[in-house]
Amino acid sequence: MKNFLTLFGMFLFFFSASAQKIDFLDYQKSGSFSKPTIQKNMKQVAIAQNTVIFKNISTKDLLKNERNAIGGRKSGGATVRAKVSAFLEFSDSEPTLADYQKLTDDFHAYLNKKFQDAGINAVDWNTITGNEFYINNNKDKPESPEVSIKNEHGYFMLNANKGNTLIRYRPFGTGMNVGFAFGKAKKAADFTDDLDAAVLYLHTVVDFCNLELEASVKTESRYSYDYTSINYLKKYKANGQVAPNMKIAGWSNWDGTNMGGRVMFTEKMKTDVFMFSEDIPSGIPYATELIQDESKMNKKRPIFGLSFGKKMDLVPVAIVTTREKYLIAAKKALENFADQWVAQLLSNRG
Repeated sequence: MKNFLTLFGMFLFFFSASAQKIDFLDYQKSGSFSKPTIQKNMKQVAIAQNTVIFKNISTKDLLKNERNAIGGRKSGGATVRAKVSAFLEFSDSEPTLADYQKLTDDFHAYLNKKFQDAGINAVDWNTITGNEFYINNNKDKPESPEVSIKNEHGYFMLNANKGNTLIRYRPFGTGMNVGFAFGKAKKAADFTDDLDAAVLYLHTVVDFCNLELEASVKTESRYSYDYTSINYLKKYKANGQVAPNMKIAGWSNWDGTNMGGRVMFTEKMKTDVFMFSEDIPSGIPYATELIQDESKMNKKRPIFGLSFGKKMDLVPVAIVTTREKYLIAAKKALENFADQWVAQLLSNRG
C-alpha cells in the first residue's frame, strides 16, 4: 500500500491567463434541438443575482475499480478510494465578511462596466430591486454566509450588494440545481418583460488551489514455496498533487460532480444555462508556504465497518498566505473572468 503527495511551490503552478482557453462555458441542453440564443443577441442585461462562493477548503476524491485484461471491471476485483484536501490559512488575519462582500460588490460593478463597454446596456440595480418579482422572491431559508460540508468543502457565499437569493445553486454535490419551475417560471418571464432585458443569475466559485489525484489497485498471485497453494496479494496505490492557484473554478470530480459555477439567463419563457468547464486563473502567485497537516485527516471509521473500497486518503495540505495577498489574487481572478467572458460574447457575435 503506497500513497504519495507532491507539493508544488508558490511559483511552479504559474499559468498565464492569456493562454487560457476562452470558450470556458458549456451550454446545458434542455432538449435535442435546443441552442443558446440569449447571450448572442442580448442588447440589455439585468444582473438580478450575482453570487460569489469563496472556497477555503477544497477536496478532490476518486474511486477506482480493479480492471481486467480488456479494460472492464474485474470480477471479484478490489476497489480503492482516495482523497486529497487543501485548507486555506492566513499567517496574519483572515479576511472578514466585509472583505468578501467588497470583493463581490466590486466584481458586480466591474462586470456591469464590461457589459456597458461592450455595447450591452446594464440595467440599473434600483430598477431591478424595485420590481415585484425581485421583492417577493427571497424566500430561501436564511443561512450563515460561511458553510462547511463534511469538512471536505468549506466556503463563504455572498450576494452582490447584499441582494436577494432568487434562485439557489449549490456546487460540490449538495442538492439539485434546477431553474425556475411551474408558476415561478412564468413570473420570471414577466420579470424579463418588465425590465426589457435578459436577466442574469450568476454563481461564481473562487478556488485557491489545483488538486490532482490518481489511484490504482491490482491483484498479484504468488505460489507457495512448494507450489501447493496460491496466495493473492492486493496492491493499492494513490498519488496526489497540490498547487496553489487562485482561480475561478471550472472542474468536475471523477463522478461528474460539478466543482465550478453556473451562468443562467432568462428571457421571456426561454432559459439558457451554462456550466463552467475551464478554470480561469488569476495569474498572481499568492501563497507563502505549503504545510502538510496530518491533524486535519478525517479519521472517522466507516459505519459498522462497511467501506466501499480501500481508503487511501492523503495528508491534507495547508496553503498559507496573507490577507492582502489573498484579496489581491481573488479580485484579479474575478476580473479575469469578466474580461474573458465579455471577450467571448463579442467573439461569438463575429
